[in-house]
Amino acid sequence: MHLSFYRHNVEQFVRETGFVRKRFIFDEKLHSTLKSRLMELDDCPEGAYKYTELSTVIAGCFWGGTTFEARVAFALVNVFGIMLDDQGPSHQEEYLQSVEEHASGMHISWVVLCQLMEHTDKLMSVIPWFQAYLVKRAVDGFASFTYLEAFSPESFKHGDNASTDSFYRQGTSAYELYVIGVFPFDVHSKEYLFLLPHMGKLVNEVNDFLSCYKESIVGREENAFNRRGAGSGKSLEEVLVDSRRRCVETGF
Repeated sequence: MHLSFYRHNVEQFVRETGFVRKRFIFDEKLHSTLKSRLMELDDCPEGAYKYTELSTVIAGCFWGGTTFEARVAFALVNVFGIMLDDQGPSHQEEYLQSVEEHASGMHISWVVLCQLMEHTDKLMSVIPWFQAYLVKRAVDGFASFTYLEAFSPESFKHGDNASTDSFYRQGTSAYELYVIGVFPFDVHSKEYLFLLPHMGKLVNEVNDFLSCYKESIVGREENAFNRRGAGSGKSLEEVLVDSRRRCVETGF
């Protein structure tokens, strides 16, 4: 498929949602601090440094309005969260054991998951209590539910009309980490909790939509939208248009 089709849908999505592009500058200080904090760890997982640039960008995009220490802590959580997502399938036995250990309140044996949980606690200590609650819920859900996504049968992952993708995305709770940044809250916590699943659907859908565009540039064909097409019998063009419509129609 020609990339102009993706660009057209991205541009149309931006117009229909009223999205306002924010000026983004790569935070060199944050990136340098992030690498320094990794160097200070006694048990830093091999390969963690390659995730520092991406995590710096994510922290700047989603948590740019928070304190510097909160952004550093959030970036560290992202480093180990992305590592968990990438390495989980190749460390199946260690992963499962560590998830069970975490659920039992024991010391976690696998270093990647251990570092993720430790830095989640550090992030919680430098942000307001309600944000801390959402962060803890999001990371715990991500750690356990990602196991299901990584090791469930392929046939279970192929959803019709995005239903399975939505199940996975909402099930992990990871979206809550990013909703906090995309939709900073100044409302009563009960109201925010009521809106959270709806905001999460929008964040997840936009993430998949733009990820498909990004992956098409590098020639990667295995992504959420291709799975949706395989499950529903729709072409990729139809899946993309459906996604754009779903983003626009999400109400909260």
